[in-house]
Amino acid sequence: MFGSVAVAMLGVVGDASALPDREWGTYYGGSSGESAPGVVFDSWGNLIVVGSTSSTAGIATSGGFDTVYNGSVDAFISQWDQAGSPVWGTYYGGSADDIFLDAVVNDDDEIYAVGYTKSTSGIARGSAHQTSLSGINDAMLVKFDNAGDPLWATYYGGPGVEVGNSGNDPAVCVGGDGSVFLVGSTTSTSQIATTGSHQPSKSGTTDAFIVKFSSAGVRSWATYYGGTDGHTIATGCAVDSAGNVLVGGETAATNGIAWGGHDNSFNGGASDGFVVKFNASGVRQWATYYGGSEADTISAVSLAPSDSLVIAGVSESTNFIATSGTHDWTHNGGKDGFIAKLNAAGMRQWGTFLGTAADDSFFDVDVSPSGVVYVVGQTSFPGLETIDAWDTTVLGWEGLFANFSDTGALLYSSYNGGNGAEALFGVAFHWSGIAAMVGQTTSIIDIATTGAFDTALAGMTDGFITLVRLWAV
Repeated sequence: MFGSVAVAMLGVVGDASALPDREWGTYYGGSSGESAPGVVFDSWGNLIVVGSTSSTAGIATSGGFDTVYNGSVDAFISQWDQAGSPVWGTYYGGSADDIFLDAVVNDDDEIYAVGYTKSTSGIARGSAHQTSLSGINDAMLVKFDNAGDPLWATYYGGPGVEVGNSGNDPAVCVGGDGSVFLVGSTTSTSQIATTGSHQPSKSGTTDAFIVKFSSAGVRSWATYYGGTDGHTIATGCAVDSAGNVLVGGETAATNGIAWGGHDNSFNGGASDGFVVKFNASGVRQWATYYGGSEADTISAVSLAPSDSLVIAGVSESTNFIATSGTHDWTHNGGKDGFIAKLNAAGMRQWGTFLGTAADDSFFDVDVSPSGVVYVVGQTSFPGLETIDAWDTTVLGWEGLFANFSDTGALLYSSYNGGNGAEALFGVAFHWSGIAAMVGQTTSIIDIATTGAFDTALAGMTDGFITLVRLWAV
């Protein structure tokens, strides 16, 4: 199966209709500012897009749950069909800052959206675990039905701050049994961990947290995760076939992190990536650092075949990141994007860079059932595009879309941007042969396709959505 997919993805060099190719692209925003960091498909192939907005129009659809902008910054969630038309869209928030960063869909097509909030009202509802804001900001987790109506919503946090500086936390993932995991970071010393958990007390300046809820929003267990001498931030999670949760992120802690995985030593720099695996009851199975002698972070994780895990992120290190025989095992300068694959026991299978002499970053990753890796990020320097890319021009900061084989070989890479600045923050694969990506743009050209839902930049920044056809059907 993988071989046939790879051939179709690569297409025929020089053929104007070679795949992958962009099917459509659209702006999404109003007259102020937007960002769209998260996207996922439901079982019908509709796109679920989440983000944040300061606009009073251009976001919600008639009949949506909340069609009125609530002030400051509102979160939003919307559903789009594969032709690029919005099915529904709604604001979500109170009078202060509210931001959605990530979303997942369960087997019943219910949607979990996660982010953070500073609002004291308009957030919690239904069977909320925590009904009020406790600190400067709290994480928020909202469960929606497939029509965009909230089923329950909760704050999660203590008297400190429940969001780091990564831009990727908090994050959410869902298990086959309906359980849902919220991961992020905290400076709070209370209201985070449950008694008897792996780490019931905060250890560092900022610790990661992992919390498990039932589908009804009842907390099962929760733990801090960190060391005593530096920050730890969880930026992504995935649930395997046995109900284990795998959590990735970044840490500056030299203790309390690794145990029985690929690398048990902190390797230096401002941070290393880390991955930890807990079973369904919250017992740690293994944990590993992933980094070199400079600053490294894991931005996102995705489950791969055989319960392995693909991690994606940003590295300044020339050592300990990439392995020989992959696309690029030499650091190229500045910051490089990287991806790596760990098996179910936490042992590295391979790792590769993708980068230039300037700064390049990976922000999100998704993996197909056949093991093909789809990754998005940002670059400002030419030389990363493959010969059949739909966008080969670098005019500034560009969104970057790439896919790799299950052994770390580059299959395809394209820019996605115009004459301003772009970043692609989220990516999702669908079994029908398409991928969706979302981000933020300031460009007035080369973002929207002819006949798109929204063909013009409306504010200082807009969210944008791109759908790519990966192979013919």
